[in-house]
Amino acid sequence: MRLLIIINIIVLIVLTWAINSLVITESVLTESLGEQLSSYQIKDIIDGAHKFIWIDYLLSVFGYIIKILCVSSLFYAMLHLSDIKVKFKPILNSVVFAYTIFLIPLIIRVIVFATTSDTYSLDEIHNYSFGSLMSLFDINDFEPWARVGFRSINIWEVLFVIYISFQFKEYYDGSVKVAAENVVIVYLTALLLWTSFLVFLSVTLS
Repeated sequence: MRLLIIINIIVLIVLTWAINSLVITESVLTESLGEQLSSYQIKDIIDGAHKFIWIDYLLSVFGYIIKILCVSSLFYAMLHLSDIKVKFKPILNSVVFAYTIFLIPLIIRVIVFATTSDTYSLDEIHNYSFGSLMSLFDINDFEPWARVGFRSINIWEVLFVIYISFQFKEYYDGSVKVAAENVVIVYLTALLLWTSFLVFLSVTLS
């Protein structure tokens, strides 16, 4: 498990570097912010981004660690509330492996934008989500707060739930169906609350 966590963290750091260096380039920033800011202000933003890029790396690493710990704790509480006694480590192992799924859309995002010859904006980068409901529509048709919800509905969350359900079937007498029912209720409730919080922030800050 420790090896997989280290590998995932290394991949996240590499992806963070790729997004900042290969995707969000100076030309993208200039094109996206040119109508709102002066060239001097844009230059300050670019210089600041280069100077404090280490913050992005820290956020990626700590964000990943916090996510796997929170989700593992959620499932641990779910099982114990069902009077199923299990240690925290096997649950954490399952979540760590399952969370590798969420690296796939990040890799796809880097490949798509780093290899395209078309021009794109910061808004398009931020809202691009391969495999989500958002990818089926034009982002310009939705308000910023609505985009959050559509990005949250994606194939990666479904794959995550399916994998965890199969891993947890041993705690429910080998029944994948019962495991899936419990995982879906708990995980989707937490996901809904988190998405609602993000929507609230989007509405408040817009």
